[in-house]
Amino acid sequence: MSAAKELAGVAPTPLLAALASHAAAHADDRAVTHHRGAAQPADGVSYGGLWQAAGTVASALTARGLAGERVLLVLPTGIDFLAVFLGCLRAGVIAVPLPSPEGGRVERLASVAHDCAPKLVIADAELAARLAKGPLGPLAGAAFCTPDELRTAPAKAFGERAPADVAFLQYTSGSTGDPKGAVVTHGNLAANTRYIQKALGMGPADGIVSCLPLYHDMGLIGTLLAPLYTRAQTHLYAPSTLFRPSVWLKALGELKATISVCPNFAYDFAVERISDAQLTGLDLRSVRILVNGAEPVRAETLERFNARFGPAGLRPDAFTPCYGLAETTLLTAARPQGTPLVIAAFDAAALERGTALPVAAMRAPGAVRRLVGNGRAISPDAELTIVDPQSGEALAPHQIGEIVVRGASVVGGYWGRSSGQDSPFRGGALHTGDLGFVAADGELFITGRAKDLIIVRGRNIYPQDVEATAAAALAGSRLAAAFGVDQGHSEGVVVVVETRTPADEPLKAVREAVLSEHGIDPVAILFVRPGFIPRTSSGKVRRRALKELYHLGLVGTTP
Repeated sequence: MSAAKELAGVAPTPLLAALASHAAAHADDRAVTHHRGAAQPADGVSYGGLWQAAGTVASALTARGLAGERVLLVLPTGIDFLAVFLGCLRAGVIAVPLPSPEGGRVERLASVAHDCAPKLVIADAELAARLAKGPLGPLAGAAFCTPDELRTAPAKAFGERAPADVAFLQYTSGSTGDPKGAVVTHGNLAANTRYIQKALGMGPADGIVSCLPLYHDMGLIGTLLAPLYTRAQTHLYAPSTLFRPSVWLKALGELKATISVCPNFAYDFAVERISDAQLTGLDLRSVRILVNGAEPVRAETLERFNARFGPAGLRPDAFTPCYGLAETTLLTAARPQGTPLVIAAFDAAALERGTALPVAAMRAPGAVRRLVGNGRAISPDAELTIVDPQSGEALAPHQIGEIVVRGASVVGGYWGRSSGQDSPFRGGALHTGDLGFVAADGELFITGRAKDLIIVRGRNIYPQDVEATAAAALAGSRLAAAFGVDQGHSEGVVVVVETRTPADEPLKAVREAVLSEHGIDPVAILFVRPGFIPRTSSGKVRRRALKELYHLGLVGTTP
């Protein structure tokens, strides 16, 4: 059945309706291009071809009786992932996108399977065969298949997906605990794609370069579903390309792309890795938006990146800091287009006491913290407030508290878990666990996570501040992590630094920098090899996991 006839016969949700409309009116226009590497040609799919492929997958899933069931998608970046995911949406199947197990380790996959009891696992032939052999208890009742096995049924029309119908489960990154499946409905997805369109001004003239994993909300929704909704074109690259900045930056120029989305660390990595010769060949004049999110956005990162790539034609106002969570589908706040980037200085001691007091940036080292504004709530129906974490009372501007979000893109909860007193979903709102404040003009600033906060002799110490100081103190280090340990009378701070050259001098440099900037003498400074510090798929430091390793004696020793 043609997309036009199908659209006329049912009332699908806005994303599906938009795709059906694009398939009818722009059937031959390229929707997504997958760049598979220099040795292989790129492959792509048109709007007409994508709608047809998703319909075929949906028919096959329906024939297997999977409507309303959970299906694990363990597929690499590519057109197959997209066709299967959209096929699940069309058939009313609850997709559960997950990363492929690394190095044969299946713990995360097993824990997710235990949580949501999937009926089917869709993976490439090698992985599907390996998982089917087991033993993997939580998957004992699941079938296994490849995308090719779902291309046998002819596409057909499907009924309406109501806004309250579950679209997919987005398992959280696990930066502060065990992964949980945020239940994203078709209504949530419709609201957030509209928010993204408004926040970024995204439309058919835009081209997006994405190196983000598609099993993560920022990659899936921000760089794939939202562009499909707005008829922008996405260029997909493997997530490993984030660690090859010359490739994705060169692609921005060659493709005349306008938007790219990365976590903060990727921009730092680009500054460090792009040589002068590579810089000479870059052309970034087409780029109008560089979204920076998924981890703390640092003023130094934005300034260094702008200084390094300004000569390549990068606009100084391209950076768009944003704030979002899986529990709000994706985007919650972002810098409005056409407004200046906000980087402000605050009194460090006042921040520790819970008040954001603006000051002049030129003060003694350690007396000032520079924070990047994350814009404002992205829609009038998205309410963002700051409350006292204990009392729940709303706080005045510039008072630091917990960020609470209400709105159409806030999901209803986690799969299979109650919304009791310990749940972040209370009173029709999401209590994010993130700390921050709102300035008098409505600008949102993030200061940290409540669970990561370290209290030293009554002072509130934000670990990301200590981490930035420690990493900067040691040449060649890109990552540090800090967490609190109980010393009986108070908490102490442990600093872990990734480096290839642990020695007495680096130890002294880190200790003196942390002491000078923050007035803290760490109880331990530990050096580990690059890549040791646990991180989530979006680049966030998993401080609780590192702390557990520390207590087990599995983190390096102080030289």
